[in-house]
Amino acid sequence: MFQEYEMSSLKQVFAHTSLGEQTADVIIPDSCADVDRIVDSFGIVTIQDSQCLQDSVSVSGLVQVGILFVGENEELNTVSARLPFSFRKDLPEIVEQGMLSYDCRIVSVDARALNSRKLLVRAGLQCSFRVFEREVRVLKELELPSEALQLRRTEYPMKVPTEFGEKSFNINDELELPGSAPAITRILKAVNRMQILEQKAVGGKGVFKMELLLHLLYADPQEQLCTYEWRIPLSQFVDLSGDTDNAELNTVLLLKEFDLEPDSQIESRRLFLRLGVAAQCMALEVRTVDLIEDAYCTDAILQPQWQQWQCRSLLDSQTIRGTAQWMGEEVAASVVDVWAYAEEGEKEAFEDQMKLRLPLHCSVLFYDTEGKLQGKQIRPVMEAELPLHRGASCELRDCLCTEVYCNANPRGMELRVPVQLTADSYGEQTLRSLDGGEVLPLPEASERQPSLILRRTEGEEELWNIAKAYRTPMKAIQQANDLSSTVVPEDTMLLIPL
Repeated sequence: MFQEYEMSSLKQVFAHTSLGEQTADVIIPDSCADVDRIVDSFGIVTIQDSQCLQDSVSVSGLVQVGILFVGENEELNTVSARLPFSFRKDLPEIVEQGMLSYDCRIVSVDARALNSRKLLVRAGLQCSFRVFEREVRVLKELELPSEALQLRRTEYPMKVPTEFGEKSFNINDELELPGSAPAITRILKAVNRMQILEQKAVGGKGVFKMELLLHLLYADPQEQLCTYEWRIPLSQFVDLSGDTDNAELNTVLLLKEFDLEPDSQIESRRLFLRLGVAAQCMALEVRTVDLIEDAYCTDAILQPQWQQWQCRSLLDSQTIRGTAQWMGEEVAASVVDVWAYAEEGEKEAFEDQMKLRLPLHCSVLFYDTEGKLQGKQIRPVMEAELPLHRGASCELRDCLCTEVYCNANPRGMELRVPVQLTADSYGEQTLRSLDGGEVLPLPEASERQPSLILRRTEGEEELWNIAKAYRTPMKAIQQANDLSSTVVPEDTMLLIPL
């Protein structure tokens, strides 16, 4: 008799990455001099809304853009703009209860002067959608089958997503400049990066430790430009859709609100930080499926019925580290600030490896040899190779520009950007398992059948296929020929008992 058991997992039903560009005109305030040159541009993405409907998915938000420019009077000024954006994709099929996992980030920011009182700012965005739905697969197992029924069983370990959860939380912190750092009179640039340090699924919760890096460019009381970075450790948890313990966890962090204000002092040493963060956690577990992949009867004709389905399993996750480098002939007296964004990665698959090419968008703020503040946009490229399972697909997950180094020397500027990538390899395969069948009697033999057959293998053959062809147990052939392997070498003489 068949015994039924269920295997529950999350099935990915849709995946897509969209690229978009948002633009806006920015008018220079009357209090500023005419624009002489733009020296820096930067941005922060904040998510306002996300939806997963039966027929579509969407994400909307704002890009908070800042632009630094030098006026004709050689004073440094800053202006800002808020660029709304929206990404929407239709689903190829109706999804009743979909779970949306997404990531939205800046890939580039630049600005140019349309005239001395108007700027054009552009922000490039990348939004990746993944939609999952709960799949419950009913499988069948035979307990105490008849001795005449021969079964070929295979165990498949599969790492699949099993639970999902999301949560929004707020971060309110008071930041203090150390005594060795000059006080703040004007905040010119504030950007941040969030990084997961540790993560694990325990007791139906996704638990993680993260680090928020806040990078600040400001003017001190003498109008000198200074930079400072805070590294703020945080811990949080997210309730998952079901109980799971010790599962692998993949967490995506998204910014929903960003506000940074100095205290009311003219020369401030304290900043008040307010963040809204959304965390999405996906738990992945190894599920071992016991499949009956083939069957036959030694005393009858078996007409089997099969259950067949497509399975997508995570094969491995690899962390790739590399460095994007650039050297230019433009001479700088000193480098003030540098920040980098990662653009969309390019992948090229070969039989057993994947070549990755990751362009970066770097903004460098520096003083030239005449002491004038200048800005430069640099686009270095990080290239890497990683081993890949044959027939597997590869997806880039986390991309982190860990540090950015830019040095000025007599030969020109030298830029180095260490990059850390996480690449996931997935295997797609068709699985089948015995789901039932009909047993028919053997036709009556017209002549007496032998009890033993001599057979020579023409090439390397599987013992199961030989036993099935002669309707005899595989173990009987192994015992008659003193075989331990299930694969028979070429040109082997076999005794096949019937």
